[in-house]
Amino acid sequence: MLNRYQRGVIRRVIIAAVLLILLKTLYHFGYIRALIGNRKLDDIFHIKDSDLQARLRPNIDGEIDHSVDDETHSNQTIKLAVFKEGVLGNYEVPYVPRIGNGEDGEAYHLPPDLRQKGEESKLKYGFNMFASEQISLDRQLKDMRTPECKYWHYP
Repeated sequence: MLNRYQRGVIRRVIIAAVLLILLKTLYHFGYIRALIGNRKLDDIFHIKDSDLQARLRPNIDGEIDHSVDDETHSNQTIKLAVFKEGVLGNYEVPYVPRIGNGEDGEAYHLPPDLRQKGEESKLKYGFNMFASEQISLDRQLKDMRTPECKYWHYP
């Protein structure tokens, strides 16, 4: 008798085999060839790292020029993201500091004279509704990305 884990492994192996047979059958009848061109299925699944590195070597503007040997494709130019240190990226919004409750993700604490209202709203709503209403809905949150992210330029 097989345990639950062994039955799960066997089930996954059967599903993978069925999917592989289905993929090869669809390729044989030409359905996938329309999507991938006239390349062999083995060429698609067995790409060498050296081939990829040779094809994906961008120039200084982030463009990749490579030619495809297939007669169905022509020479192509692919644009990639480019890192320019010290120059804000083309989709980067300049940081403008704002003053207010909860700005930059800072915690907001009610002043002592308003804490009673906050406690009443906790009892009534289950959270501090009074403090929540003091915080702006469109407040600015702290940027948690690495500093490098600000300097990427995208096509």
